[in-house]
Amino acid sequence: MLASLRWADFHCGKGSSQRKVNAMNGLESYFYYDESSPSYLRNRVTRNSKSKADMPAGTRNHTGHYQVMLNGERLQIHRIVYELFFGAIPDGMLIDHIDGNPSNNSIENLRLATSQQNSFNRKVQSKHQSLPKGISRGYGGKYIAQVCIGNSKIRKSSTDIDALASWLEAHRNSLHGEFSCNG
Repeated sequence: MLASLRWADFHCGKGSSQRKVNAMNGLESYFYYDESSPSYLRNRVTRNSKSKADMPAGTRNHTGHYQVMLNGERLQIHRIVYELFFGAIPDGMLIDHIDGNPSNNSIENLRLATSQQNSFNRKVQSKHQSLPKGISRGYGGKYIAQVCIGNSKIRKSSTDIDALASWLEAHRNSLHGEFSCNG
């Protein structure tokens, strides 16, 4: 199907969702994996004056994820890298950065995950809270620890933050397995 499309279909920026699907199915025609590139991806062909063959592909956005334009569509490089190695990403699945660093697109750092598994692996947003991940201020000088699994939440309250942090870590490791992130 990709062979029937002209190069101009991908270069002109007039994208449709069908062309995006076609572009994702033929990624190896446009990109190759290279650990020496900051994004771990290089252009296989010259696509425009700024995206020349063998140059590192993509730019980093405000969240730290690398992205690239192809066929007028903005594609996330971690998804491209995953598809180059393993093929199409199943519907409803995400690509998780194991170490939590959205700029690290090393194939060893990427794994398939559900939305919930991906959320388990999120780090604490330090700009929003000075307490450890999963702990919030309660009433009467107590703190509340909370861990989620499915639609359920398990909570514990205490005045001892270290005890709550230990409790959270044990429950996260037990409930979230390899996706557990305590940072």
